[in-house]
Amino acid sequence: MLAHEQTIPSRVDRLVAAWRESGIQQTPVMLFGEARWIVADGHHRLAAARKLGVRVAAAVVSRPAILPAHRVIHRAPAGWVERMRRAIPLKKGHGPLAIATASGTDCFDCGGMGAVDQMRLLWEASDLDGPGVEWSIEGDRAKALAAIGLGAAAVILVPAIAMEDVVAAAESGVLLPPRSTNFQPKPAESSIRFRIGS
Repeated sequence: MLAHEQTIPSRVDRLVAAWRESGIQQTPVMLFGEARWIVADGHHRLAAARKLGVRVAAAVVSRPAILPAHRVIHRAPAGWVERMRRAIPLKKGHGPLAIATASGTDCFDCGGMGAVDQMRLLWEASDLDGPGVEWSIEGDRAKALAAIGLGAAAVILVPAIAMEDVVAAAESGVLLPPRSTNFQPKPAESSIRFRIGS
């Protein structure tokens, strides 16, 4: 199985601890591919299984779709959004990489930068894995933006990554930042009960 995204070590550690305690994997890793299997969903589950030295339950999707991986920032420490705005060159207007808050939207001046490079810039600038930052992924732009009216601190709008970029990352080993892609369909949470190590 080939990964195309990096993992967040703290998320892998949480899965390892949960699997050691329960002995059960409850959501399969989703794979696609022809010559070799590429992970569509479940990089953290795969990393946890490798860390434990056990097999992982997986399912194959024949034609997955990729949606944008917009970040809904549910909570962030004071000043986090402002630090993001200073870390990325932003301008008012419309663009594929943008930060939206209740006070408006600032867009990154992409200057011909591709989606993969935009995602790398976002990950480096955002400290999404920092303390006090809680976020989720939303593929629909309108639903992501609606989260601001429901109390989200911010929404980071991002471009979708192309399938060619995913395959190139998997085959080259030059991985995309964590959660850069949003493959669909997603496996249902708790859709299996696979005993770890079986």
